[in-house]
Amino acid sequence: MAVETCGDFIAGSVMGYSGYAAPEKYSWLLTFIRLEIFFQVPVFFLGIRGLAKGQQRRDLSPHIRIAHFVPTDSRAIYVLLLIYASSATTTIFPLLEEIYNAPLATVTLSQKQGLLASYGSFFAVCFFMTVDMAQRLINLVKDAQNVQNKIKSQ
Repeated sequence: MAVETCGDFIAGSVMGYSGYAAPEKYSWLLTFIRLEIFFQVPVFFLGIRGLAKGQQRRDLSPHIRIAHFVPTDSRAIYVLLLIYASSATTTIFPLLEEIYNAPLATVTLSQKQGLLASYGSFFAVCFFMTVDMAQRLINLVKDAQNVQNKIKSQ
């Protein structure tokens, strides 16, 4: 079984496998699992749809008043993706800490390194996505402020 091969003591405990810590020790993880099932997974698919959707965005130049269409991803999804990415990052971080602080009596060094690499890659992707979405939103706000300032200065 994968839990035994990888030495994933957290998953083994939550699933109630014998030889692992009592599931109560990781009751906090059950909350994260519910969050993942009911929020993160649906939002993940909404995000894919929103980013892949080649939405036609209409830009109106305040000076020329000519409309042109630019194919782009759906910027409306950025806020939801920022929430998703920060939620996923926050969910994975305690798992990394738990694995990092696990005594070697619980897992072998190679299992520990494998678990850290596995969970760490998910953390890195989610963390990068959090930073990326935050930067995109900051840029959108700056652009809106610049347009507003240009309108006020006329």
